[in-house]
Parts: sequence; structure tokens; C-alpha cells
Amino acid sequence: MSNIYLIGFMGSGKTTVGQLLARRLNWTFVDTDARIETATGRTIPEIFAHMGESGFRRLEHEVLCTVTAATHQVVALGGGAPLRPDNWQMIRATGWTVYLSVPIDVLWHRLRSVRDRPLIAGYTGEALRRRIAELLEQREPVYRQADVTIPCDRHAPEVIVQMILQYLHRPSFGVVRDIEQW
Repeated sequence: MSNIYLIGFMGSGKTTVGQLLARRLNWTFVDTDARIETATGRTIPEIFAHMGESGFRRLEHEVLCTVTAATHQVVALGGGAPLRPDNWQMIRATGWTVYLSVPIDVLWHRLRSVRDRPLIAGYTGEALRRRIAELLEQREPVYRQADVTIPCDRHAPEVIVQMILQYLHRPSFGVVRDIEQW
């Protein structure tokens, strides 16, 4: 195994879980959104404002090309990164994928006061819930192709990390759609 890629919707805990997991494995932690901000000297909202979503996705792909060339990393991917087929191919070819699954209501609760996420900016209340549902409906078919799915609304980040580590060390390492079922 070269890398572990954490995928999921914004607010699913990829960064928090990723940092803890990397520490436990003594691997490097990479947040692709942070890498994009460092490379451009702009925040994600500024990039969206100046380049649009397509410009951001192009930068995201470039960063991912660099990230996938290294090994022994826990990588927190932006929520839309796996949707691009060539990104998904690179991710799958260079590591294992873990989908941090969170129900819409929990995402809504976590994101309702967030103002710096371009894809949900300007949405509040029920409109925000509908927007989250719309985006998740588009993304979840790809997310569900991950090697393992972990429901992250029922567990603390430390428990999620322990579940991932148990999964990695089990004798028959293969696809598990819901970690609580094995």
C-alpha cells in the first residue's frame, strides 16, 4: 500500500481523521485543498472567484498528480476530487480509499454556519440542506466505490482511526462497503 486516500463530502472529517491516522502510522499527512492554497497563495474561495470551479478543478488535478507520485501519505482529498475520472484512476492506482460517510442531516448541522465553502456559499436553512443533498447525490456513486466505507456520524475521530487501522491489518484485505458489517 502506497497511500491512504480519505474521500467524502465537505465536513465529513477527512482532515481531522487524516491527521490522526498519519500520526498513528508515522506517515505524512496531505490536505489537497491546503496544497492548492499554498501553491497559489490564494484561498479556495478566492480561487473559485477568480478562476471558477473549472479552474479550481484543474489546479486540484495538478496537485493530485504531484501527491500521487509520493508514498506513505494519508491524503485528505477535496470532496469533488474523485469525481474526475483521471483523478480517480490515479488515486486507485496509488493507494487505498476510505469513504468517510456522513448523513445529510449531520452534514447540514456541521456546515450550516460555514461561510467559506464556495459550493454552498449563500445557502442557508432548508436551501442548504437541499444543496448538500444535491451535491451528495452527484458524488456518492463515486464515493461508494471506495475500498472501505466508514459511517462517521456515530464515532469519534480516534475510533474511526482505530477502525481504519483494524481494516488495514485484517487477513483478507479487500473491499468492505460498510466497515461495521465485517
